[in-house]
Amino acid sequence: MSVYGDNPDHYANERKNLENDLTSLNQMFSDVFHSDALMRLPAWSQNISGKTARFYIEPSFSIDVINEQTVFFWQMLDKYTANYLPTSFKQSISDKLSQLHRQDKTSFNQSKLGQWQDHLITLPSIVQAPKLDSEVLVSIHQALLHNKQLQISYQNKWRDNPTVRVIYPRGLIFIDNMIYLTGFNPTNDHMDDNVLLKAHRNFAVNRIEAAEVTEQLVPDWVERNAFTLENLRKLGKLELNNGLKIGLVLKVQKYACQHLYERPLSSTQTITVI
Repeated sequence: MSVYGDNPDHYANERKNLENDLTSLNQMFSDVFHSDALMRLPAWSQNISGKTARFYIEPSFSIDVINEQTVFFWQMLDKYTANYLPTSFKQSISDKLSQLHRQDKTSFNQSKLGQWQDHLITLPSIVQAPKLDSEVLVSIHQALLHNKQLQISYQNKWRDNPTVRVIYPRGLIFIDNMIYLTGFNPTNDHMDDNVLLKAHRNFAVNRIEAAEVTEQLVPDWVERNAFTLENLRKLGKLELNNGLKIGLVLKVQKYACQHLYERPLSSTQTITVI
């Protein structure tokens, strides 16, 4: 493009090459993104011989692969998580869905898959996600992405006032409608992983009242293979009760008990008819 227009003898060929390139680009948008993103005046179907065409990108277009499965995924996620994820997360899903609707709403709604939205409805739930501080989330994300230590103000359930502490963040845990930050208390490196695991902790994100990324990097040992999220899960470190068993006994009427058959409160739940 930088050399186009330098030589009058090449004007005709350059103009034709450019037209062919734009035509191919329009075809790619249609085939890959299923979107009429590259617009032309006069319209693509009209002959522009002897005319100067004007090209522009549809303002609502973005480079996302849009197909029935993509839109269906976001619609189902939007319905399922309506009362289950924090408001900020839910809003991001709604924004994504709005974007997809703008780009491909008509063709999707007319498809067989798109007709599912007429058979889905979300009802209010008593299970609500706790509120999260967006600034705290931003700090957590930055600390994790840049391997930085994190200073947090954390409100324990059994204390009147929050405590300020520095942690080595490792990752985020999603359990039902709760989000936890998993990491380690500051400690010196050790050859024995079991010694280091004693410094492992989990923090409910909704009880982190403030978070600040420090300039200190997380020690290299935190990145050991033994401390990946998957290995921590296998070691039982991501479950927050440390093996503590809570014995819960309920006496309910038969019709109410039916829900416990369908959705047990635990893997060890037993039901006795009296």
